[in-house]
This record gives sequence, C-alpha cells and structure tokens, in this order.
Amino acid sequence: MIELINNCTHFSEHATYLVTNKDGERKIIKASTSKNGIKALHSEVLGWNWYQKLRSTNATEPICQVIQEKDSYFQVQIAYIDGYMPDYFDGLERNAKYIRSVIRHYCDIWPHSSALVPMHGDFSLGNVIINADGVYIIDWEHFIADAVPWGFDAIYLLFETLYLSMSSRLAPSVGEVTIICEQINVLNECCKLHVDMVRNPLRFLKKYFEKNNHLWGEQFVKFPILSFTNDQITKIDNMVLSRSKGC
Repeated sequence: MIELINNCTHFSEHATYLVTNKDGERKIIKASTSKNGIKALHSEVLGWNWYQKLRSTNATEPICQVIQEKDSYFQVQIAYIDGYMPDYFDGLERNAKYIRSVIRHYCDIWPHSSALVPMHGDFSLGNVIINADGVYIIDWEHFIADAVPWGFDAIYLLFETLYLSMSSRLAPSVGEVTIICEQINVLNECCKLHVDMVRNPLRFLKKYFEKNNHLWGEQFVKFPILSFTNDQITKIDNMVLSRSKGC
C-alpha cells in the first residue's frame, strides 16, 4: 500500500509517501523531478548519514539511502521511525519535557566547536520523533556541513516554538522566558555559544537567517521566526536577558 503523506508542501519540491508491504513493514519514500527538489534530497541523504554515524555507531544499514537516480528523477528510501512527534502549537510550557530531551540530544550529538558546525536547517519539534530509543531528528533536506555557529539549530527550535504558540500575544509568558533562558544556559555550558546568542538570541537568529538566506534557497521565506517584529525581538531578548541570571 502506498499513501501520499505530502506533495510539495511548505515550499518543498518533493513528494513524500508511506509505503507498507504485505508483512506490515513500513518505509518512507521521498521523490522529486525538479532541480531544487533533487538537491534537497541529496542533502537529506548526507544529513541522515552524518546523523546516523553520530547517533548509533552500531548501525548495520543506513536509515536513508538512494534507490533511484536519473537526470531528472531522484528517489530516496528512509526507515520508518515509530514514536511520538510533539505538537509545536502546544508551545514551550506544555512541551517543556520534550524540549529538554531534544536539546540534551543536540548537546550529545553535535560536535562541540568554536568554528562553524553542521546545520539541520529546520530544527523543529515537528521534525522530532521520540520513542523508547530516545530522540530521533528527521527531515534533513536543509543539511549543510559547517554552516552555522554551535547551538544555532537548538536555539532556533526554542524561538520557533515560542512564535507558533504566541498567536496574538505581543510578549511571552514568564514560564516561556524561563524555559528559553534555562535551555540557552544548558547549551552554553555544553559548549560556549557566540556571545550574541546569549545576550540577544532572537535578534542574532533573525540576522543570521537574513544574512545567510542562501543556505535555505527559495525555502528561506517559510521560517516562522522571520515574522517576529523588531519591537517583539527587542522585548523578548530583554526579557530573556533579565531572566537569565535567575535560571
């Protein structure tokens, strides 16, 4: 049985299918016929391979592998990972235990370096699966080696989750700010963050996105944190900085 999960959604240029064989075994298939879509799937393979080597040194089969490659068609197969995917619309406070687990996983996986490190590029609760084996990060189509400062993806996750839960609110709650500064401190203790990621984390993120928009290509416009206004950024960063001493 083949089920179409999505077709070129969120500015992507590939289709995703869930394939179930007669024995009930499930696989994810991603396929594209466009130049940008094929490029993204190449990144997906590279990202999964990088991540799998760090996550499990005992793996015998690749989680993601190319199964068809032609001039104008590219198809990859990804192992189906069963588990719970947090809902980012539930916000920071309801997702606090998952956020702590995911950021701890980031600290364990990503190489600690003052130089640039690999980028997931869409590090969202919607791209995380949690099961008895721990945290799995999925959807590596934006993967680029040595592209962002250490901690960038993890801090992005915090502020994307904040944005999606704020709705019409102009400012975060005390609980949300506490979680953000707590997790920034966790990251900073694992490996020293860029100083502006501690002092002005949201402004740093947005500026880095805008200055390096080529890293995301045409999908650059889809990222929620780009919709924060300058007034919101100033207010949120000030709240995080003032709260950080008590975290």
